[in-house]
Amino acid sequence: MKILIVESDPHTQKLFQSILSREGHTVLFSPAGSAGLFSVKQYAPDLILLDVPLLDSDGMQFLQKLRAVPETETVPVLILIAKLQSDTMLKYIQAGASACLDKPFRIHQLLAQVEALRR
Repeated sequence: MKILIVESDPHTQKLFQSILSREGHTVLFSPAGSAGLFSVKQYAPDLILLDVPLLDSDGMQFLQKLRAVPETETVPVLILIAKLQSDTMLKYIQAGASACLDKPFRIHQLLAQVEALRR
């Protein structure tokens, strides 16, 4: 599966690369929200991991823009967010997220969510 990770921290990028590539996934990165939207169109990923907050926008804006375009409206999006609260999770789901994962998380939790969102 081709996974686009919208994440600006290089250490976190390396961690995701290591975890997901070991499972046979192709991992691509985009450092920020606006670049992430461009990368979605360029790479046509099977799944997007969106680490919020973003440097140049918020996750809600990203999701709204993603869902507004027919080519990207059905791409599954897993939100990675620190200190997730139930009302925040509901807002992301209502905005178009496929699932949310609270940080910090365990590797098996990430892999289970990725597998669950496989198209």
